[in-house]
Amino acid sequence: MLDRFQRSMIYPGTALRVGARDAPEGVEQIWLHAPGGEVEAWLQVAARPRGLVIFTHGNYELIDHYQGWFAPALARGFSVLMVEYPGYGASAGEPTQETVTQVMVLAYDAMKQRFPDLPIVAWGRSLGGGAACQLSHLRPLAGLILQSTFTSIRAFARRFLMPGFVVVDPYDNLAAVRSFTAPVLVLHGALDEVIPFAHGKELAAAAQNGAFVRLPGGHNDTRADPAFWESIFGLLDGAAPPSTPSGTGPESPA
Repeated sequence: MLDRFQRSMIYPGTALRVGARDAPEGVEQIWLHAPGGEVEAWLQVAARPRGLVIFTHGNYELIDHYQGWFAPALARGFSVLMVEYPGYGASAGEPTQETVTQVMVLAYDAMKQRFPDLPIVAWGRSLGGGAACQLSHLRPLAGLILQSTFTSIRAFARRFLMPGFVVVDPYDNLAAVRSFTAPVLVLHGALDEVIPFAHGKELAAAAQNGAFVRLPGGHNDTRADPAFWESIFGLLDGAAPPSTPSGTGPESPA
């Protein structure tokens, strides 16, 4: 009962269901064969890719909400894979830290097989930062981008006088950035009303190779600031070669 209650709070987006539909124009729909059923992902391939971003969204969002969002990254030469969570949208299964991590590894392995020479950066927003950090434990990444992300779910539990040991999906992002050696970019709105600003500062300070960008907005409007894409391009450009390696062009979208 406690597990179910916690997960209803962590993953409210399971209420956001969609029926079968085609991906938007210019987007390739991919199905990841996870243990709990097929999970959807959307791939956008840059014209001349020199890197790839695996993106995971917040806990009450879907990949559908990010149509057109990554045009600046695509123009810069970075293909983007948007990964859904189990039980969200049209995806099967139930979201837990374990199943989300399984899907992230499947997504990474699929992209590495398809684009073996491209560096991969994981970018997570809010809850998605937890998914990105979980991936960092299990697969080599060229960088981490954590947008409006928490230090851990246990930190939230303590605010409500709940002992940390009862948290079923802890998403210990602080531990992940401490052990991660590649660059970490943390972006956090100074007026974030969902995840306290201090969480972002603590994550950046704990990283071995961290950078912190203070944005003026709240939890959902940080992208409006010019420093948003400027700082992201700084990490992406440092993680990728200036052009596609010889002989490793992309496959054409289906």
